[in-house]
Order: sequence, then C-alpha cells, then structure tokens
Amino acid sequence: MSVEADGFTPLLKLTEAATGAVLAEWEAEYSDDDALMYTIAGPGTYEARVYALDDGTGTYRLTVTVND
Repeated sequence: MSVEADGFTPLLKLTEAATGAVLAEWEAEYSDDDALMYTIAGPGTYEARVYALDDGTGTYRLTVTVND
C-alpha cells in the first residue's frame, strides 16, 4: 500500500478489522521505503488507516496493490 498526501505528513496503518490490531505501519517522514509492504497470511478483513501527523489537514490518495 502507498499513500500520497497534500497538506500533511501521513502515517499509514494496516489493521485487522475485527480486533483493530495494528499489523504494520509506515510513516512518510521516517521510512526508507516508498510503500508499506505486508504479506497477509490468511483470509480475513483488513483496514488501511491514514493519520495526519502534526495536526495537519488535507487530502490523500491511497493505492493498494494485490499480488496473486
């Protein structure tokens, strides 16, 4: 997954929907990678959550890539 934001520094979290458990996170300001990479081991429902750091506001674009 990757996120592009205008007006704020994004924090991206991948969570398990039923429990809200954070599986992985990516922060634009400190990450060496361009995207959050995570392999999902089994079936389930997952959520991507985008947070604005430093009380920023703006718009964002989230891209999810699925490799079969």
